[in-house]
Amino acid sequence: MSKAGQRDRHPWTPGAVLALGGASVLWAAAGIAAKIALGNADKDQRGYVPPITLAALRFGLGGGLLYVALRSRGHWFSVERADRSRFTILGTLGVTISYSIFYASMRFTTATDTTLIVAAEPILIVLLAWRFLGETLSIGQAFGMVMGLLGVYLIVCQGAAPRLESTALANGMIVLALISEATSSIVGKSLTRTYPGLVVACRGMLIGAAALTPLSIVEIMWIRPSLPGPEALLAIVYLAVICSCLCYAIWYSLMERYPVSSMAGFLLIQPVLAPVYGYLFLRESLTVWSLVGALLTVVGICTISTIRSSAAVHDLSHAP
Repeated sequence: MSKAGQRDRHPWTPGAVLALGGASVLWAAAGIAAKIALGNADKDQRGYVPPITLAALRFGLGGGLLYVALRSRGHWFSVERADRSRFTILGTLGVTISYSIFYASMRFTTATDTTLIVAAEPILIVLLAWRFLGETLSIGQAFGMVMGLLGVYLIVCQGAAPRLESTALANGMIVLALISEATSSIVGKSLTRTYPGLVVACRGMLIGAAALTPLSIVEIMWIRPSLPGPEALLAIVYLAVICSCLCYAIWYSLMERYPVSSMAGFLLIQPVLAPVYGYLFLRESLTVWSLVGALLTVVGICTISTIRSSAAVHDLSHAP
């Protein structure tokens, strides 16, 4: 029996459900933590962290912790010379470019809208896999993709007609960052055929963080920020230790036992909890257009996730 077939027959245990559900609940707060660390563009920036520096700290610390854990357990693998360029593309697109744009744009929009947009990543991965990998796109997948993309459009533009306002422009930049990350997922998918998924994710983080480091130094010299406040420091620890280390470890360890198509449904927890977290921690309100867009996005993800032929393209789909 194939490895995929073994995963399909493996029953879900209460422990696995709690682990993956808990990881999704924790992941849903990633946008909130980033917003707490970054602050708003229209407020005093003392005590906050510049965007490129935040990305470098998150993935440098998170990737470093994963490396130590994998190395100590003997799960680290060397990379073939022919694959080095693909790992470089993975880290550059998936971390360096995407999160530089992502965090810079978050200062001009809400954490709630950001999380709702990022929740549409599986839809973009399906589209890119169809375009560049020759994956089959069924009528059901196409319907789900249209619904999801329409939902993202409404969240970005905050209405049926596009508006050139700072929030809409920032949301649009987040979509560009998401496209970059989704593209890296296509590269990562090919690498997981040769290397364990968590090793691929860890190497991508470390490569991306290494590329971000000189940019972060320039950013710090240019902006000359003050030292981060206690809330910003806690947010950095949350992003690095919980989101980039613990949650990734849970996701990839369970992916070895269960079909990713069934795991992807747990990611729908994120757009549901994002408005709750946004209100509780940041007093953000959910607009009507964001609500309608979120519902359309959830419909699109549900449609795609229930089609078995799309399971493979979710291998590296994850939360921010």
